[in-house]
Amino acid sequence: MNLTQYFVAMSIDGYIAEPAEQLDWLSQFSNLEGKRRRYERFFDQVGAIAMGARSYEFIYRHNAPWFYGDRPT
Repeated sequence: MNLTQYFVAMSIDGYIAEPAEQLDWLSQFSNLEGKRRRYERFFDQVGAIAMGARSYEFIYRHNAPWFYGDRPT
């Protein structure tokens, strides 16, 4: 059975990016203990990724590393 999981970093007021389309607020959480291990366990179960066009364009515009490997996106 395939499952759909929703995984997003979102501020308490429901936004993913700041008004200027920045994600600086998110960096404060990048060194939380155990975060990487939990994310890797979660991601090992992911078969395909659906993301919005603006998220993809943000990654592309900022030359951000592509973390999703060869998974269909």
